[in-house]
Amino acid sequence: MSSITGAVFRNSCAYPVETRWCVGADHCAKGYDNLATMPANGDRSISYNPPPGGGKATIHWAGCRAGFANRPDFAGTLQYACK
Repeated sequence: MSSITGAVFRNSCAYPVETRWCVGADHCAKGYDNLATMPANGDRSISYNPPPGGGKATIHWAGCRAGFANRPDFAGTLQYACK
C-alpha cells in the first residue's frame, strides 16, 4: 500500500510562471513529465507516491515566465529552454 505525499511550488513573482517537473529517478529518466502554470503570487501543490522503501523523493523542476520553447532535441531530458 502506498500513501500519497506532496510538495508545494511557491511563486512570489507578480506574473504567472509555467513550470515543468518530475519526481523520482524512474520518471525523471524520461524527462519532465508534468506541466502546469503557477499563478502570480500563488502556490501550486503537487502530489506523488513516495519512493519504495520510504526514502526521500527527488523533485526536479524548471520554470519560465513566458512558457517553454519547443526544443525537440531536449525531449526526454531534464534540459529546457524558455521562450
